[in-house]
Amino acid sequence: HIDADARLLGTCNAAISNATFGTARCAVSTTLASASLSPSIREIAILASGGLWGSEYELYAHKLVAALYGVPQDAIESLANGQTPVGLTGEDLLAAQFVQELTSTYRVSDALYEAAVDAFGLTGVVDLVNVTGTYLGVSLLLNALELQGPESAGPGVLPTPNPPPFPAAVLYTHLRAHETVLLLRCR
Repeated sequence: HIDADARLLGTCNAAISNATFGTARCAVSTTLASASLSPSIREIAILASGGLWGSEYELYAHKLVAALYGVPQDAIESLANGQTPVGLTGEDLLAAQFVQELTSTYRVSDALYEAAVDAFGLTGVVDLVNVTGTYLGVSLLLNALELQGPESAGPGVLPTPNPPPFPAAVLYTHLRAHETVLLLRCR
């Protein structure tokens, strides 16, 4: 995404700075997209972790995607603000509580862990932890580089639910070829 001042926004700045890392991150994101969790549960986990870390760009992007996948607006806002989720029930609420407890206390209680395994299975719990860890890493990167949301870019455009695959190598080759003409806003 490029803002009105032609600045490249989001994690693409880091991808251009280190194409090897950027390609690997893209591969991890693709793998997480095929995880056992529903798209709405993934987005709830991303918002819950990003909200606790105050990652502006991550929240900007994933609030849009969460809405696309049917996460209630009041839940999106409460999670993005690092608050107890509002408007969630069942597995959605369980996922949000799991991520918030893990992120804020670095552990989950036995009762919450057992409830998550009952709801998502062990594979689902592992996927939930991997989504959380990956997006905490994204938050760390975005916050360290002070990459903010695209205030000057106008309203975002919702992505399609099932976009066609796009090879990461092509994207990063394209970005690297143009890196000298992009105005990057990094620390």
